[in-house]
Amino acid sequence: MFDPEAGTLRTIESGDAEYVGLTWRGGERQLAVMPTVENESYKEPSHDVLVWEDPTSFGAPRVLSAIGRSDLPSAQPNHAVRWHPFQ
Repeated sequence: MFDPEAGTLRTIESGDAEYVGLTWRGGERQLAVMPTVENESYKEPSHDVLVWEDPTSFGAPRVLSAIGRSDLPSAQPNHAVRWHPFQ
C-alpha cells in the first residue's frame, strides 16, 4: 500500500500464491484480491477472496474461502471481483 503523503510503501498481504483480480470498490475504501489456492480435488487452482474494509488501517482481511463451498459456481473464467450494492 503506497502512502503518497508519507512516501512509504507497505505490504498488506504476501505469500506463495498468485494474486489476481485486484479490485477497489468504486467510491469506497474496500479492496479485494484473489489468491490462488491449490486443491487436490481440482485440476486447476481455486481462488479465495480477500477483502479489506480499509486497507490503510492495515487490519487483517476478511477471507472468503472457495474450497468446500457448494454454493459457488464451478468456474469463473475472467478472475474478477464484482461488487454488489449494500442491502
